[in-house]
Amino acid sequence: MPALHTRPDFARLFGAVDLAITSGGEALRVESTLTELLHALAPVWPLRLPGGGRGAARVEPARDYLHAHFAQPVTLAHLAALCGLHPGSLVRAFRSTLGLPPHVYQQGLRLQHARRLINAGVPLARAALEAGFADQSHFTRAFTRVFGLPPGQYARGSDRSRRTR
Repeated sequence: MPALHTRPDFARLFGAVDLAITSGGEALRVESTLTELLHALAPVWPLRLPGGGRGAARVEPARDYLHAHFAQPVTLAHLAALCGLHPGSLVRAFRSTLGLPPHVYQQGLRLQHARRLINAGVPLARAALEAGFADQSHFTRAFTRVFGLPPGQYARGSDRSRRTR
């Protein structure tokens, strides 16, 4: 077996954990990425977390909570408690059910809301804040990564489409 740091899946997860922590990420992002790494290590490391194998049907409370509170800081422990699962089990079940870990799902909800606000003519800084982004640069990076252009450019195109209606 190759060393852990040479396996691409572990290298990606270690990098994601490092980025989440060093970028001052929100608790949900840090906790989710760290939990994913720990569960990826489980087959090669004697790690067993309680509550495994109970999950896909039990993520709805966490999903619903994220929809209702997407702009607020959320912890993995809180989401797990809502579902009656261990945090690691929640991350696994959430990913297997919805295709994303909770922090990425929450960011998608935030970006969708911000895009709706921009389309309604809300200034970018206010849209970012109301969608739950802590700062404009984080919002700009996430928006550009998902929608393919910076929010300012998107807003200028959105302004033109509103004027031509």
